[in-house]
Amino acid sequence: MERVDGMKLRLLITAMLIGGLFVLAGCGGSGGTSSTPAPTPDSQQATVGPFVIETAASASVNIKNIAHREGAAFVALSTAGVIDWLGTVEPMERLVFTSGRSGSEQIHRANFFGENVTRLTNRADEAEEAQWSPDGSTIVYATQSPSLDIVAMDADGLNERRLTNSSAADGYPTFSPDGRWVAFTSTRDGNLDIHKMYNDGAGEQRLTNDSALEQDLEWNPTEDTIIFEKSGNLYTIDSEGSTETTLTSVAANDDTPSWHPNGRDYTFGRNTPGIPAFEIFTSITGSVTRFAGANFGDFDPTYSGDGEWIVFASFRAGGSYHLFAKQTHAPYRVLQLTSGSSDNRDPDLGSPVPTVNRTLIGSSGSDHGFDPVHPHAIACVAVFDDEGYLNFIRLGVPQTRGANLDASPLENTGDRLVGIVWSVPEMFYVEQDSGIGGQPTLWDMPGTSRTIVLYLDADSGKLVSILDLDDDTSTVNSAAARNALTHEPSAIGATVRGDFRAVYGPDGQIVADGNIGAVEIDAGAGVVRAF
Repeated sequence: MERVDGMKLRLLITAMLIGGLFVLAGCGGSGGTSSTPAPTPDSQQATVGPFVIETAASASVNIKNIAHREGAAFVALSTAGVIDWLGTVEPMERLVFTSGRSGSEQIHRANFFGENVTRLTNRADEAEEAQWSPDGSTIVYATQSPSLDIVAMDADGLNERRLTNSSAADGYPTFSPDGRWVAFTSTRDGNLDIHKMYNDGAGEQRLTNDSALEQDLEWNPTEDTIIFEKSGNLYTIDSEGSTETTLTSVAANDDTPSWHPNGRDYTFGRNTPGIPAFEIFTSITGSVTRFAGANFGDFDPTYSGDGEWIVFASFRAGGSYHLFAKQTHAPYRVLQLTSGSSDNRDPDLGSPVPTVNRTLIGSSGSDHGFDPVHPHAIACVAVFDDEGYLNFIRLGVPQTRGANLDASPLENTGDRLVGIVWSVPEMFYVEQDSGIGGQPTLWDMPGTSRTIVLYLDADSGKLVSILDLDDDTSTVNSAAARNALTHEPSAIGATVRGDFRAVYGPDGQIVADGNIGAVEIDAGAGVVRAF
């Protein structure tokens, strides 16, 4: 997956440091996908890196740069008004797939989350097996009339052109990494063999000559090899047809392989004897592991361009086959991307365009059907790097206290930690985004005047610890608290010395309370010791 251009983000950081609230003239989108929500009446929008902020027209947002290290940028946001909507706009892959929702199986396109569905083909026959070109300008697919042939079209479904036109059965088209070639299967020489041609249909060449059926092709994104299924197992062959390598050889039916973007690992469907439905497996550094559970009928897996998700077709919702996305890392959340009474299958991802990736502050269900972190915000921390969004933290400050917020960056915290001191007249909790579909991590605190220190991992932007300072006197503010803290950086984090009444870990729980004078913090593990 292509992500936000690093230079653009750095320019936005520079603009942010000038300060103030600046209104967007608009963010361009394409393919029918809105890049940002339209401002509501009497509101305005501002940007910080990939974040878009919407407030009432009369409100102003204080934007304070906390740290901009090589790994990430940390920004404190606060307002005397209310932030009504806050989300991230980033290039997100578009989904192309086969669906029968229009009465016959045709090619459709949607955003990554299955939203804004657009029908691309309107054929008398059926269309299937669509694949994006590497540059996102072209989609190839297989059609059934007048024979099984390969057709190309632009990303918007226009300018269709037939790449093959023979009495043979041609299918399973896939682009080479440079987009110059299309590999496909064909019976034109008697067997279902692998062929390739230029992306305009010229220069057709046969790569294999085997009596076994060869199908389910995908060209490696980093190497000049093609993965495919033959006789229930998976193989690779180079683009000249000279070297064939066996990948799987088990008493099962393996098919529909798809490469990880690293060009080494892959995912595939497997039907194991004794298990009534297809399952999805992954091969990571040669180790084959079940990825999705048994008896769901999962098949047609494909990786997202960043390797963070596998999108697949499944019968797990019952009634019809639908598309789902599952994270390739903990907590392995599963999103349902399509719904309805029609079957959906053959997913492929590509062609990123700017779109709303996450809604972090907004109405119920506005984060692609899930609730965002909160409906509004008075104070928060936004974290991002050259690739886009990293983290979002919200402080539970009453709206009436927004004018009295004070945030300051900490210095000398070492290379592993970023520290932010917040002084607020009243605060009840801190919330951190835990990813789409997840409840935010909550740090529950007494709603009294307090100064707290947030320590975040300098690379991931995740909240590692919160130190609640002993600030019972009304004269304490963030600058005074900052001066009262000392840091002894280490290879893993830092030892912080001061006067603390409570110490919180990364999971929202209190690690220690009472009279605490020093805390040892590990950027990866959280609080190691409080003493």
